[in-house]
Amino acid sequence: MPEPQYTQEQENELLQHIFFGKLDNLPNLASKIVRIFTSSTFTDTSMERNSLMQHTYPKLKEYCREKHGLEFQVVDMRWGVRDEATDDHKTTELCMQEIDNCQRVSVGPNFVVFLGQKYGYRPLPTKIEEDEFLKITSVSSSEDDKLLNQWYKLDLNNFPSLYCLQPVSSIFTNFTNRAHPRLMEEDQSQWWETMGKLNRAVRVAAAELLQQGRFTAQDNHRYNWSVTEQEVVRGILNAKDVQEHTLAFFRHIENINVSLLRHSMKFIDIAAKQVDTEAQRMLSDLRDVRVPATLPESAILRYTVQWSDDDGLNKNVHAEYLQDFIETFYRRIVELIDQGVRAQHALAANSQDFQGRIDILERVRNYVQGSSNQPLVLWGEGGCGKSSMLAKIAADSSSWFPPKQYNPIRLIRFLGTTPDSSSIGPLLRSVCQQLCFLYQVPDNTIPVELSQLINYFKRLLEKTPADKPLCIFFDSLDQLSSADGAHSMSWLPPTLPNYVKIIVSTLPGIFNILSTLRNIIESRENFVQIKPLGEELAKTVLVARLSRQHRKITDTQWELVHERLAECNLPLYVKLVFDEIKLWKSYAQPQEKDLATTVSTSINKLLGRIENQHGHILVEHALSYITASKSGLSEAELEDLISLDETVLNDVYQYHLPPIRRIPPLLWTRIRNDLPNYLVEREADGVSVVCWYHRQFAEGKNDVKLMSDALRLSSSVLAADPNNLACQIIGRLIPFYTTCRKIASFIDQCESNGLQHMALVPAYNTLASPGGPLVYSLEAHQFAVYGLEVVSAGQHLLTVSNKFIVFDLSSGDIVRIIDPRIEGIMTYLSVAPDQRYCVAITISNQYIICNLLTGDFFLRDYQAPGNSNKNPTKSAVSQPPAYPLLGAAVSNTHFALWTSKMYQVYTNKGELLATQPTRYQIIQIEVLPGPEIEIICRSEDVRDDQEIARDRLTINYCFVPNPDTDDNSTEQRCLTGGFKNIHSALILTRDKRRMIFAFMLSNDENYLMAVTFKGFKIFSFRSYLWKTCVLPGSVRNIMSGTKRLTYTAAFSHDNRYCIACIKSIVYIFGVEWGELLTSLDLHFGRILVLKGLSSASGGNNYVITTGMDKTTKVWNLENAREKSISISQMDKAIEMLHISTETPIILAQTRTQLCLFDMKTGLILTQLSANQHGSMYQCTALCANGLFAAAAESGNFVIWDMEERKPTFVTPVLNIYQFLIHTAETMILVVSHESLSSGAPSASNNANANSAQAGHIVRAASYAIPDGDVVYKISFNIKRMNLPKQAACTVDDTYLIFIEEKKNNDVLSLYDPITGEHVHNVKLNYNNYKDITSMVIIPKQPFLIGLIDVEKGVVMNVRDKKVHLILPKWSGQISYDGKYGLYAPTRGGLEIFEFRNGKVVRTLIGKVAEGVFDVITFFTPTNNHVIYYNKGKRTIRVFRTKDGRQIADMKCPAKVRQAVATQDGQALVVGYEDGAVQMFLIADPFEPENVEHLKQWRQQQLEAMAVDPAQQETIDQYIEPSVESI
Repeated sequence: MPEPQYTQEQENELLQHIFFGKLDNLPNLASKIVRIFTSSTFTDTSMERNSLMQHTYPKLKEYCREKHGLEFQVVDMRWGVRDEATDDHKTTELCMQEIDNCQRVSVGPNFVVFLGQKYGYRPLPTKIEEDEFLKITSVSSSEDDKLLNQWYKLDLNNFPSLYCLQPVSSIFTNFTNRAHPRLMEEDQSQWWETMGKLNRAVRVAAAELLQQGRFTAQDNHRYNWSVTEQEVVRGILNAKDVQEHTLAFFRHIENINVSLLRHSMKFIDIAAKQVDTEAQRMLSDLRDVRVPATLPESAILRYTVQWSDDDGLNKNVHAEYLQDFIETFYRRIVELIDQGVRAQHALAANSQDFQGRIDILERVRNYVQGSSNQPLVLWGEGGCGKSSMLAKIAADSSSWFPPKQYNPIRLIRFLGTTPDSSSIGPLLRSVCQQLCFLYQVPDNTIPVELSQLINYFKRLLEKTPADKPLCIFFDSLDQLSSADGAHSMSWLPPTLPNYVKIIVSTLPGIFNILSTLRNIIESRENFVQIKPLGEELAKTVLVARLSRQHRKITDTQWELVHERLAECNLPLYVKLVFDEIKLWKSYAQPQEKDLATTVSTSINKLLGRIENQHGHILVEHALSYITASKSGLSEAELEDLISLDETVLNDVYQYHLPPIRRIPPLLWTRIRNDLPNYLVEREADGVSVVCWYHRQFAEGKNDVKLMSDALRLSSSVLAADPNNLACQIIGRLIPFYTTCRKIASFIDQCESNGLQHMALVPAYNTLASPGGPLVYSLEAHQFAVYGLEVVSAGQHLLTVSNKFIVFDLSSGDIVRIIDPRIEGIMTYLSVAPDQRYCVAITISNQYIICNLLTGDFFLRDYQAPGNSNKNPTKSAVSQPPAYPLLGAAVSNTHFALWTSKMYQVYTNKGELLATQPTRYQIIQIEVLPGPEIEIICRSEDVRDDQEIARDRLTINYCFVPNPDTDDNSTEQRCLTGGFKNIHSALILTRDKRRMIFAFMLSNDENYLMAVTFKGFKIFSFRSYLWKTCVLPGSVRNIMSGTKRLTYTAAFSHDNRYCIACIKSIVYIFGVEWGELLTSLDLHFGRILVLKGLSSASGGNNYVITTGMDKTTKVWNLENAREKSISISQMDKAIEMLHISTETPIILAQTRTQLCLFDMKTGLILTQLSANQHGSMYQCTALCANGLFAAAAESGNFVIWDMEERKPTFVTPVLNIYQFLIHTAETMILVVSHESLSSGAPSASNNANANSAQAGHIVRAASYAIPDGDVVYKISFNIKRMNLPKQAACTVDDTYLIFIEEKKNNDVLSLYDPITGEHVHNVKLNYNNYKDITSMVIIPKQPFLIGLIDVEKGVVMNVRDKKVHLILPKWSGQISYDGKYGLYAPTRGGLEIFEFRNGKVVRTLIGKVAEGVFDVITFFTPTNNHVIYYNKGKRTIRVFRTKDGRQIADMKCPAKVRQAVATQDGQALVVGYEDGAVQMFLIADPFEPENVEHLKQWRQQQLEAMAVDPAQQETIDQYIEPSVESI
């Protein structure tokens, strides 16, 4: 209905009514939707409807959006109706529902009918009242009576009782059985025949009853009318204000050729090959009499067209008519829209019954009427009825004040239900605007910045007058976005002004909001728990709701309901039960109806029913998109996603193929309408999105949980580059492929569609899988993270390197980045107790004062006393500071900075108050209230590395006098105080068995941890007993660097665990018994900071670590013992990596390990060591056939038999730096060096001269493989102090080349690789000669060698002793066919050039400023691709050589140290700094053999996984607990 027009006075009264919180007699809300139901018969209007969809609807959608900000939707029920809807006879019912919905929500037009000369399909009545059905059967033949009673069953659960048409599949069981098309076709044919008999039976009976006078003409008509007529009656004849909302298009085709039945039956009703006169009569009555009598002539558009034997109507023959039709349609609809906007109508408010809870209402009434000056908290588990309770309180609260004395204000917000109620900023702004209106304060004074807005809100509350008491209601605090620290509750006043009450509700445990509220609200009486309804009250609620729907259920059915309510009676469960039982029929057998026993299973059942009604594929995909989204999806985003989903589109368009393959918007709308109050709109990133209101709906099965956990672990990588989705998902979830169907489907999509975005596919699990203790790996920093603090009551994580980055601990998302643009990094961070600001110091001797609320900061250079140089020169800046800052301490009002023997005290604004030197080294400073400065210094001069019997410290307490406001003196204030001499807990003795490094106290001061050399000792102040925690093996605690009072060790918040970090490993001990529970080794650099979450900040047993690897990792200690699917990893960085061309093995070497990996599984097969106590490795080599390997182990040269895994030859050789396998892999050249200064004394007495002239003697020996027989030896001297250059062997083992020195000049010395005989030398006297950094073999050119220096590459013909080619831009990489080279400078860029002339043929990476970083780049052996790794970006990029297209840009989990491609060019093996060795398949989507290789590889791998019991056991251990928890 049009909204009534109000006078200015009435509008003011209405605003007062609403803003005072009076929720009765409210006007309808304005709609934002134009929704038009288009009614027509199916076959005769397809041309017009297709044209409208193709040309007109997009224009109307754009018009509504651009002109009025409205959403345009079209309802065309002639497609998208499921077979299941036909089976349940829901088609007509759905049409009627959609007409009602359009009339209810649409602005302007809501119904358009297209009528031609076809009356259309006349369906069976699906429901017949009991009295009427008995009349029909009383006049039916015995055969018809039997048929009717077979297909119609009496439902006594309705008021009045109804006979309901049974589903087709209840009798013809294969009616929707797509698995057996032939059986389905037979049953459908039988149904159409049976339906004809039923139609004849009821129509004959209705005519007989009409003749007997027992039926009226209208009663008889209801058994004969078509679906189209029913729609017109509902949309026009029985509607209100039809001239404002409806249009009718009548089309008459002249000269229809009825004899062409194939065409004519589409446009006119045919019966027995003749025109159906009865249908034409009813159509004429509808079209020519009843509709014109209701609609004004201006709303009826008439067209006459000529019949065409070519399809009857043809868009080419009738193009002029069609163009006029769609233009007229557009113009008239626009007119109705514009008219509707001026007089708008929309949704009316819904009301719900409220039952019981009298005790809670009374308790809240006492609070509102009482003297409490703190907020009241309603809390309870999800679905317990908190929102309903709060709504009831809000409705009743006005009656708790005498009406003559008070005019109470009720300010109500149901958080998360609208965009403005989902974020703290818009929420407070909305509240302030309402209060400003009520208190007559100009709303233009409302601040925009959050901290100012919070203060403004609190000041507004103080304006509340005594005669207008204010009650504020905030429902579901947990539905607030975590942005801007909303969950810290700092915006909620802990103490309320007079006449103000605030009532909030929340879930326990979610974001730790309830715990935070308990900390800020002292009164325990102000916390009210909402418990389940109870069985009797739940039944009362169900009876009331059923009665409102004119429904009931039988006693037998009530028995089942009682059984279920006894098990669960949460309000959400009761609502779900109601949504189920309201559909029950009285004739249903007990075994056919059952109720789920929990909220989660009830949700699954509800969703299953909706899937059956609207289509399994459509519902599953649509709701999965919402569930998988981070914050919900807008309607437009969801429509786009479904329209891109070919699986959904193919399923939807069963009956009608439109010209545009796009999802009809209404299909999603119907699903949403069937989930009332379960889906809501809220704001995310400034957009209104749809998301689940109840968290239980977002909780899926185990595969969804696995997917969610995997996405959470990958969040920081995907936030930077979503194209990494495929490699992140596969790398984490491939072990679950055989056990989780949906994960398998997702991985299949990643390895098909995903190849367009990421063609580098993990060959096996390469990343941490869900299920272990790792919660997040946050990787936003570019440099090591030296500072870490948990802020916002445990909700956020503040980290510093060269930037301040704040993470949300609940999601892993970045909340804020503050870039002070410093040179270098921050090395120390201190946060004020109230967490409003922090101070950080930098390696450049600067300090930063940062406001954590606003993000404002001050960056200042530290000025030591006596240093007046405020603008240091650039050269001065580059020098180490004379007084480097060592630390900072912060209170709420002051902070202190200190160097080794000096400290300064500042206000929190940066004003210097005092400077004070100390005699001895400062260890630690704390700033206490007052301000009082607590200083711990040594009591003697001691070097950091000096061992002393006892470390004596001094604690000095100093007071900074408050400034005298009348004193304008600039003289520095003095520090006063006293000191105490103590013996430090930091005791250093020469007996390492008893060495104690530090003491750590638990937060509740019940436990003390002593850090010892071999572990930790934990002392309990309750039991006065010690527990000893021993580190494993040879691991030891080591103190290094500047002395601190802290150590990277801590207690968990519940004191159940002791956590310690040594180097890159996290060790977790159980406090009760002192046993080592587990060790976590996912950092690949030294851990710098360890923090635990306190019990008041998060509720979870989390610890957080940062490391030199630039990552911040969040660990859940509760999952510490969980087995995650392991990734094979070596102990240190990979130094050398080799692969075999004939056997599937990878040989990887670190400084202390030599391991053999299985290329198919990524698992370590064995560790090779000739010394049972372990070895140190310098270099390694592997024969291409994989049969033998060589290693330089702890001063020995070892040849390994790789099949037997045993050494075949061992001999002492010191300082090996190169292996070179040559002569068809029958010999290996072992190159070592020895310093001349150690073995050849100089004749000179001048030590410096001796050092300058000393060099190396280089020894090369060729050994036979595998016996180790010495074939020949070569040696020569070099004078350079740096390591000798590596040798090279040209193609076909033609020459063995060394870089030697002759007369202080470098020469190439050539030897015969087989005999070791010297061939000749090649002088390097070409122009612009530079020191050679490496030699490169030139493929297919036995006489050429590439010489690479820092500026260029020179190709030398060593046989002819001539320069063959000079390449100014060559980094030493060459294709395997010798045709192309690569130029990859460290400053960025990558080019392919022709090797014969240096001409650039393809630029793969432009000359972009990516910083100066080392790069690894090479061609694959097939020359099809180029691999490029930049150590700064830490990504591996893959390019296709023939067109230069980038096919992969993969973020690496750690720094890459080695990379090599397999001989077939199908895979890339990578060795990382963290010791991991991983393989990736190069699945170029434009190379069919690559894609096929991926499929074959995965198939073979999955077959192997199916028979691997060890891995399956690990997977099962993760899956089973997850299923139980759901």
